[in-house]
Amino acid sequence: MRFGGRLVAARIGCATQNERVQLKLALVREAEPWWDAAGDDAASLRWKRDRALLAVAASARAKRIERAWERIGAEAAGRSGNHQ
Repeated sequence: MRFGGRLVAARIGCATQNERVQLKLALVREAEPWWDAAGDDAASLRWKRDRALLAVAASARAKRIERAWERIGAEAAGRSGNHQ
């Protein structure tokens, strides 16, 4: 899907958290050549500086979501064992 199509999909909404994360990552990857073409433009330099921080934040967010689902699954398993 091209950049414009992804924007439409983002506007409509994605079904799952994973789909939303994948969409955001795809948008960033597709925009990268445009940032590179901008050269030493101030906005381009800020983007190049900040994108590493955004990647760290995305990774931490994904880990928190994964742990939360693991806890929810463990709690659900514990509750189902109590109702025999």
